[in-house]
Amino acid sequence: MEENRGSNPLQRSGLPITDGIGNWGDFAKLFITPFIIAAVAIGVFFMFTFFFSESKTQYNYLESIKIGGVNNRWHSAYMLSKIIRAEADKPFEDRFIMELLAIYENTKNDDPRIRRYLTLTLGYISDPRSVKSLWDATEDADDETRLYALWSLGKLGAEGLQEKVLEYLNDPDPGMRKLAAHLLGSLDRDKSKLGLRAALSDPVDDVKWNAALSLAKLGDSAGIDILEMMLDRDYLGGHDQMDETLKEQTIKSAVYAIGTLRVEGLKERLTDLKDSDPNMKVRQAAIDALNMFEGNG
Repeated sequence: MEENRGSNPLQRSGLPITDGIGNWGDFAKLFITPFIIAAVAIGVFFMFTFFFSESKTQYNYLESIKIGGVNNRWHSAYMLSKIIRAEADKPFEDRFIMELLAIYENTKNDDPRIRRYLTLTLGYISDPRSVKSLWDATEDADDETRLYALWSLGKLGAEGLQEKVLEYLNDPDPGMRKLAAHLLGSLDRDKSKLGLRAALSDPVDDVKWNAALSLAKLGDSAGIDILEMMLDRDYLGGHDQMDETLKEQTIKSAVYAIGTLRVEGLKERLTDLKDSDPNMKVRQAAIDALNMFEGNG
């Protein structure tokens, strides 16, 4: 994957962690919501809706992945990930899961786009029977497939995940390091802290930001200087491709982290944001964080 310095840890950094590795239903305020996987479910869809009918079933898409043409197969894999994401809170038939896993095993040397979307689909389903296949995918030649496999294993709370995630803190791909820093916020506290403190010195800002946020979630203020920088609009403005929406999400994440840590030295800074930030959502986040200081958050 290409490094995208300054574009924000939303890009290529996995889905949000909440209060535990098994609790993924809500978007945690302490973490910058990763953009790339969310984009799978929204932006790209409009490009390909023309080719597909919403009336197709899960099994129709599986069949298309097996026997369709070159473009039709990966489009079908994308559409399958979309509909499964929308139905992730519903039970899935054993027949469907087993057919999906069989197809997945046959995609190891296939179009990497197919494998990426099927990896996401397995993550949305979160069935324990997919653990072995997902572990295999963490060694995939395609960076994005490896990233999605790691995220999917995180959803499943797979045994041995922490050791693998700690390895990825040293991965040459910054996207993998971002995801690793992100996931460690919900894994074993003591082991995570050591790796995350080292990640605060990562040359890529996005990785440092996620490390500081994860440490805050673990109750560790070692990244407080980085969190304070994340409140600075001028500093964020110096990062290429960072629009107002990404600035808002970055500032809000830092605000909630500071509130969780109850850093008295930054209370005045939060008050300034509450009173004068141009973004209403940032002002509300500052109000929420200040309430945390009083034990109301």
